[in-house]
Amino acid sequence: MSEADGGAGASARLTIDAVREGRADGWAHGPEGTRLYLRVNGDPVASWPRTVARPDVDAAVGDTRSEETREAKGFAFPLGAVAGLLALTPSGRRPNAALTFGEARHAIAPGAPGRTLTTLGHAITDLWLADSRHLRLRTDGRLRRVILVQADQRVFRAEAVCPAREAIVTLRIADPMAPILLLLETDAGAEADLVPFPSLLRGGPHAAETLATAGGDEGLPGLSTTLSARLLARTHPRRLAPADDWSQTQALGDPLLKRFILEHGSLADDASALPALPLVKGEIPTLAALCGPASGTIAVDPSPGGETWLVASATNAALLDAMPRPSPVPLAPEALAAPATIATRIVRDEGLDPLLFPLPADTPFTEAAPFRLAILPGAEREDALLESLAGTPFERVDETAIVALAADTRPVLFADPAILFHDRRTIAALTRLAGVERVASAGAMLIAEPAEGQTSAHDRVRSAGLFPTHAAVDAPWRPSVGPVPVSRLLPRATYLVAANDPALVIVSQAGLAVGDGLDWTMDEALPQLLARASAGGLAHVATTWFSAFDRGASVRPGPAPAFTMPAAGPVSLVRRLV
Repeated sequence: MSEADGGAGASARLTIDAVREGRADGWAHGPEGTRLYLRVNGDPVASWPRTVARPDVDAAVGDTRSEETREAKGFAFPLGAVAGLLALTPSGRRPNAALTFGEARHAIAPGAPGRTLTTLGHAITDLWLADSRHLRLRTDGRLRRVILVQADQRVFRAEAVCPAREAIVTLRIADPMAPILLLLETDAGAEADLVPFPSLLRGGPHAAETLATAGGDEGLPGLSTTLSARLLARTHPRRLAPADDWSQTQALGDPLLKRFILEHGSLADDASALPALPLVKGEIPTLAALCGPASGTIAVDPSPGGETWLVASATNAALLDAMPRPSPVPLAPEALAAPATIATRIVRDEGLDPLLFPLPADTPFTEAAPFRLAILPGAEREDALLESLAGTPFERVDETAIVALAADTRPVLFADPAILFHDRRTIAALTRLAGVERVASAGAMLIAEPAEGQTSAHDRVRSAGLFPTHAAVDAPWRPSVGPVPVSRLLPRATYLVAANDPALVIVSQAGLAVGDGLDWTMDEALPQLLARASAGGLAHVATTWFSAFDRGASVRPGPAPAFTMPAAGPVSLVRRLV
């Protein structure tokens, strides 16, 4: 128990009996009309009601008035929300806060806020940023008044009276990146809440992070609480490695966002255990990345009707070494819970040539290794396919003789007769990828004939690997058979996938070895082979460095979702959020 007063002979008394789960239970007694205040930097930002009857205190202070005439002395104050506001404000700008009653004062120390956004869905039915300087609340008529407090060396306070009906209330804010304390007067009494990261709200610069990671039962309040705890538990700021043109990122035009990033991240080579987070023009770090381990990118198209995607590319050094221009190995294990960057991507349609030849046609590449060709049943004649393969070191084989195929070290290229290889380096890339240890299959980017409604050359990309799709974070996945814009989201990249499109896939000897017992007279045999390989811990890889032309994509059904979750190894994730 702690008691604060104004010294000997003070007439006002303020006592905190206990603090439980961020709530301070206490009492205050003094001259009639004295009010209990929350003060920030000495300014009274709100009064707090005393509504709890305390007969023990009445007896101790000698208040003998009747129950009808004496005022209540007890209160329950949400100390955690205020402590969290202080703790999440950088120390150089952190204010002081206290509960005061007359001359009595109880200082509030910075601390973990505990649960945050507890009133969302109750007293507040919706909450979002109208713009970078205005917060909007939707109420259902039970909220009477709301006071907003932010602190940045000076105290910012806004207040609104709420109508007794469903309504939208607008409050001005000082900083879209600074924590917000909300003090609410409702029909049920006084409440307080902490919005630790306003930027996670709809309309904020980190709203896409909420879309990507707040799909669980706890939603945005759970995400905010988790990130608050992670940020306060850090021992070092996250090291950042921005490119030279990173400062030209449009979002950094708001100096408060840039200040927030540089306050919670470090450009110095410090003792942080985490690797430096690379940032290029158009990217900002997620809050998760500033708090700890994170990977993957949320790609946002800012144009009207633009889509938002979560992209977590998984690969390894051996795969990258097999392709042009190796780049640093990205990691993807945390992407579902903690993507690392939010990237604004405006992809311009530059025509078909960059998709037909992602690696310019005059750039040399290795020659194809010997392989075998199995032509699948299809509607097209196979003459054009065989002509496009002329001069490459292949042997034609029967795809139904899987046991015999597995006895040879040469990979087997399975192809629909509608496939056409306009770039023979695609064959070289596939045979090279199939030779990487523990790779079961490899696929390239497939470009289809133009179809009605397609407005961009990117719309003609049918496949470059099949990706897990999730109905929920913990749901089983199936390879996506819908359009995944790999040419926009993973341009000139090589990455691990759930499986490859059976219309064009090269299968290694290790992949063929798991096919014993499959009925190769069935259309599902090849997808089932790929699924078995995944279950055995083998990998599937796709690349957008090379492409092939698919003349039959418009009439051929998508691959059957006959796959199960791989038992081992990472898989790239591409999930549409909006």
